[in-house]
Amino acid sequence: MYGHVVVSGSGFPLNPSAIVGPTSTVTTRPARRADVNGVDYGLTCSIWTPDLSTAYRTAMAVDVGYVWINDVGKHFLGAPFGGVKQSGFGREECFEEMLSFTREKSIHAKL
Repeated sequence: MYGHVVVSGSGFPLNPSAIVGPTSTVTTRPARRADVNGVDYGLTCSIWTPDLSTAYRTAMAVDVGYVWINDVGKHFLGAPFGGVKQSGFGREECFEEMLSFTREKSIHAKL
């Protein structure tokens, strides 16, 4: 296994540096969401819990571009994919990506 693993309650802080590869934060405390949102990156998040209500609330609270609940890695055609903060801008794999290659122009002419 490669990447960076942080276990809450272990005394190890989240690593706010640039990370290449899988990153996992294991937490059971809602207060740690602030730590997760406090880093400069926010590409994806995977939430693992049998409680869908908790998963949904957590998904809405984390500042990332894409969230999986009880799964990881799947992308669906047409579902926007992309990060926030230093993990990128814009969305891929959706209609918005195609529009990003276009440019609007307004022309007014009095006849």
